Amino acid sequence: MKMVNAPNTACTGRLGLCAFFGDCSELWQFSVFELFPLPAAGNASRWAVPLIPETELLYEHDENGNQISGTIERLIEAAGKAYPIKVKIYQAKNHFDMMDAQWVFVEKNLVHASNTDQISLSRDSSGNYVFQEDAYHYYVVVNSEGHHHASRLYIDGRKRNTTDSKRRMAWFGLVPSSS
Repeated sequence: MKMVNAPNTACTGRLGLCAFFGDCSELWQFSVFELFPLPAAGNASRWAVPLIPETELLYEHDENGNQISGTIERLIEAAGKAYPIKVKIYQAKNHFDMMDAQWVFVEKNLVHASNTDQISLSRDSSGNYVFQEDAYHYYVVVNSEGHHHASRLYIDGRKRNTTDSKRRMAWFGLVPSSS
């Protein structure tokens, strides 16, 4: 990304579409806008154009945490820059789940992620996903060594069950475009 430190520049930060005329050095490092010259007259000699972030496979590992593609360092870097991360959790053949990593924890070379927004689903007679009659919360914690922990609590607070397993996973990040 181009960092600009010039007066008479229209730029925008990570969180909004504010016009800023002056020193842009205080902006967030992750901006979805890139600056380019305009042949317009007036005070602003540049304007902001949307630059779409790209989804990047940061790290993929088997159920034992053995690297398949990407690097753990790239995943840690993306987590450290607070880029949004999703985890693809492989199930049976041709079946996978995608989980938003709501909380990301990095300890040494190990990345953990959790998600607490899931409600139980099952399939109806037509094969469509539907909410279960006795629905439950589905809380998940995963890590980059393949660990998958799930706790299930009924909506009324009764405990349903807890499982621990090993899973193949792929970690994706919404990162700034390299162009």
